Amino acid sequence: NEKRDTVVSLSFDSTGKYLAAGRSNGEVLIFELHYHYAQHEQASKKPENESLLSSFFAVATNTANSKSTTSSSTNDPPQYQRTFDKANSADPVKCSYATPISNPTLTCLAIDPSYSRRREKSHIVGFHDGRILHTKQGFFGRFTNSSIYNGSDPIETIDWRGNLVVWADQTGMKLYDRS
Repeated sequence: NEKRDTVVSLSFDSTGKYLAAGRSNGEVLIFELHYHYAQHEQASKKPENESLLSSFFAVATNTANSKSTTSSSTNDPPQYQRTFDKANSADPVKCSYATPISNPTLTCLAIDPSYSRRREKSHIVGFHDGRILHTKQGFFGRFTNSSIYNGSDPIETIDWRGNLVVWADQTGMKLYDRS
């Protein structure tokens, strides 16, 4: 028995300040993440091959990567690390695509890379029925949807960089230029 509200997709804006989570039941939640800078007595140095995303999740889940921690000498200046404090879970932006008539299965999403800088907030979602919707949230919080694509195969993944949106389904990759 499949749980209908599982998280199926995550997307950050380009600043890492906003995180969008898409649930299979057609609900999108957008969290504003808060960080703080903390001085650590045991300084750690990140290896060059460790990605920003993996270090973020290590900090967010309070797990340390044993390869990335090295002791520093007493002559080194103290290091400050950007650590995850909390998600503003009390008041995330919520957008639901479920209606009394249909309950679409959301498969993937991409948040606007410039989400934190734009007045009109937007994200793009893909569904199991082959639709892709571009959703904009206006100044007063009202959502408007516009269809980008109507296919017959499930949308497997979406990515958004600048004005370009790319997605894939079973027939191949498609590219959409928003400019």
